Amino acid sequence: MWQQVLTDLPAIVACWPEVRVAVNVSGVELSRPEFAANLSQRIGTSPAELARHLELEVTESVFHHDVPTVRQQLQTLRALGLTVAIDDFGTGQSSLSRLHLLPFDKIKMDRSFVQALDNPMTQAIIEAMVHLTRSFSKNLVVEGVETPAQLEHLAQLGCKTVQGYVLSAPLALPQLLAQSGKLY
Repeated sequence: MWQQVLTDLPAIVACWPEVRVAVNVSGVELSRPEFAANLSQRIGTSPAELARHLELEVTESVFHHDVPTVRQQLQTLRALGLTVAIDDFGTGQSSLSRLHLLPFDKIKMDRSFVQALDNPMTQAIIEAMVHLTRSFSKNLVVEGVETPAQLEHLAQLGCKTVQGYVLSAPLALPQLLAQSGKLY
């Protein structure tokens, strides 16, 4: 998957010079000692500035793998300019006590929180995550935002960054490039 993203990235960056493209990376891939070297080598064959446009998304399942190896891989890749997001946070193996184990730049809060946005407890959790990520000097992205009402409600809770159909449906590369300059 990341190989295709690296192939497509120059065309995307040509349309949106400040874009960051996210690609999912599994804990299995990250636990392989050669992963960072392979990705680094591939980035090396691309224009060097492309690394700053790439974001790796890892799910919390990464904590089931060799955490020291994963941490080293992520540190190596972040040194190249890539960012790291913990994806689908709040599901599965969530644990605040594990956040300090891996280097990351962003937490992507799972869409299940948006689906329960009318629940006062959910609202309190979202507000707490907004404050927590700010105190870490990290970014919070809330996933699965589908309506303008959800977008407004999240803004009232302090969320500044969202992902979901309210902004755009997933697009194939030709459709994306046809939107040049028109996306958020």
